[in-house]
Amino acid sequence: MRERKEIQTLPRTIIRLGALLGSVLLAALTADGCARSPGKGAPSLPAAARPGGKAAGLRPYTIAGIVLDAGGLPVAGVPALVLSSKRPVPLDPRLDNRALKVVASDRTGQDGLYRLRFDVNPKGVRFYLSFYVLGQFDEVRFARPDRIDITGLMARRNAILHDARLAIHGKWVEVQATIKGLPKGSVKARIIRRYGIAEEIHKKPGKSGGETWWYYAHGRSFTLRGGKILKETKVAPVLK
Repeated sequence: MRERKEIQTLPRTIIRLGALLGSVLLAALTADGCARSPGKGAPSLPAAARPGGKAAGLRPYTIAGIVLDAGGLPVAGVPALVLSSKRPVPLDPRLDNRALKVVASDRTGQDGLYRLRFDVNPKGVRFYLSFYVLGQFDEVRFARPDRIDITGLMARRNAILHDARLAIHGKWVEVQATIKGLPKGSVKARIIRRYGIAEEIHKKPGKSGGETWWYYAHGRSFTLRGGKILKETKVAPVLK
């Protein structure tokens, strides 16, 4: 029942478990009065996208699944969105966001489950499933996931089951080791846990000279001295 070309498959053991749980999950989520409530923090939806819309040509859809880490454990707090666009957009979730409209949104619960229910007219529009929102996705621990083009699936189905597996960021081990070597609760540790290892560090000479950490992809820099932040600067992000 899965579209192998459009959705990355999981190991066989997870697929078998997912298939068993998925059929039960999807049946429950599509049943009126039995669906899990949307995750906290999800942005509100336009009236036309809410279930029960009366506009002509609208069809009801349910997309549900579970988000797992590399070890097969559920990940809580991951944003899940269905996006629409009148034209194809890059799969990189940082690009062409102005061309996209949020159709439905949720966050995974402690069990890693998400559910998206919405009414749309699928004709002449492309649809994407995304698990990334800037500032809401832990991209220090996990690699940034691409958008998934689900236009073809939505043309054929009204209920879609998609389980996602997040890859560990390549520098996560380095981040953990660096934080471990710093005093607990230090400013540097907090910055590294939120933004990762600095892309570039500029150190000023002399004992009183501080250092500036640059995070070009996030559009931020921090000037530090004596364990304190002297200055935080925001600039236009440089995507890599």
